[in-house]
Amino acid sequence: MMMMPTAASLMDDLVEEFLIRLPPDDPASLVNASLVCKRWSRLIAGRVFRRKFRKIHRAKLLHMARGQVYRQRRRRRQRQ
Repeated sequence: MMMMPTAASLMDDLVEEFLIRLPPDDPASLVNASLVCKRWSRLIAGRVFRRKFRKIHRAKLLHMARGQVYRQRRRRRQRQ
């Protein structure tokens, strides 16, 4: 007898498919997506996600520091 996937695992798969298609030339988009919730953050930080992302985009996934995004936002606010 086959086990049916749970709703949570199906949702994770859907979210992962969405996140994998974010543009690789804009690493801030992945950082921002990781800030949505803990589940998304865990998906993006996972080894499986990074492997799939590299396979699809054929690019190395940069190590992203959340602090860089915050500094960029702060600079934009200061300029305004």
